[in-house]
Amino acid sequence: MSILVIDLGSSSTRAVLFDVQAELIPGAMTRHPSQFNADNEDDPRAAVDRVNEVLAELTAKFPKGITDIGLSCYATSLIGLDENHEPVTPVLTYADARPAEDARHLRAEFDEIETLQRTGCRIRSNYWPAKLTWLKRTQPDVFSRIRWFCSLADYVCWRVFGIFHTGISVASWTGLVNRQTNDWDETWLRVLNLQPDQLPSIDQQSATVKQGPWQGAQLHPPLGDGAAANIGSGCTDPSRVAVTIGTTAALRIVRETEAGGGGGGGEQGGGGRRRARPPPGPRAPPPGAQTRRNP
Repeated sequence: MSILVIDLGSSSTRAVLFDVQAELIPGAMTRHPSQFNADNEDDPRAAVDRVNEVLAELTAKFPKGITDIGLSCYATSLIGLDENHEPVTPVLTYADARPAEDARHLRAEFDEIETLQRTGCRIRSNYWPAKLTWLKRTQPDVFSRIRWFCSLADYVCWRVFGIFHTGISVASWTGLVNRQTNDWDETWLRVLNLQPDQLPSIDQQSATVKQGPWQGAQLHPPLGDGAAANIGSGCTDPSRVAVTIGTTAALRIVRETEAGGGGGGGEQGGGGRRRARPPPGPRAPPPGAQTRRNP
């Protein structure tokens, strides 16, 4: 038995296998490079191709025994899909600052601190409210063709494993999740004129894969890469700090707060005390832009 883990990074796509003791299986790692374009966009079809390529290489050497599948992805991405689940937009990433003006207009209209408390995210160009507003304003014909909105991790789960869902970790980076309900935020849905069925369901349980060589394996809800880095490095309480240095850099610490309290976002539980994940927020800007403020 083995556990397949896929990471959708901004510089590469990786796949590795672990045994049931969470030990890396020798030789069970593949990697393909990736790169954003000049507008800090990714190509959704190319991203799926990269995943299929690393999986083909891995399963050629280890063809059997995968029981569980986990996936992590760079945080905050947005794809518009048509009624056939085909992408009509590129992957709009966290690094795309073009919606900065739309974020400023939204901040002028809505209380940013109240929004932060409700969703865990400020009103900035990184998150979906500003990105959706920008997309509708600048590309109305494209926007009108969109039936579903999802993150890159959700799209990969659909195309590779046949399951269209998301997890609270990835969903919380959209800025559209209500921290009290762990579901899509009704206020933002109303403001943005979105319906819940335009978004993937937020699941906390695994789903059984029913297609391909992974048929019967359990696909677990995808994680944002920051949360995965904290868990993988054992930084799950205030005594340890996780430092990530990659295409961007980040420092994250996990703390306990009262449910619904504090200034950061978290994976909300059912009441009492909860274990909060690191507050959603933009990672450091790309090299060469370190002094820029988040718009």
